Amino acid sequence: MPVSLLTVEPFVGFPVSRGTIRSYDRTNTTERVTPVAAARLVVLVSGSGTNLQALLDAIAADPEGYGAEVVAVGADRESIVGLERAERAGLPTFVCR
Repeated sequence: MPVSLLTVEPFVGFPVSRGTIRSYDRTNTTERVTPVAAARLVVLVSGSGTNLQALLDAIAADPEGYGAEVVAVGADRESIVGLERAERAGLPTFVCR
């Protein structure tokens, strides 16, 4: 089942290059790297949460470089495996019908 990703904060400044924004100065050949705050995501699940788990695993493998963090998980019905996965990961969950 597909997982929908919604940012909690405005989409401005979303990291294009895994956690950094790179800019170049034409008069200077050095590269300036500006760190970007991680995007805060609310993930919506509709089933077993396998895509949620893949996202959590990817973030855990490179928390600084991934550029995002999951802050909550929601679903359209109670008692689905995706919500259980989120609870096991220590994430707040909600159901919205």
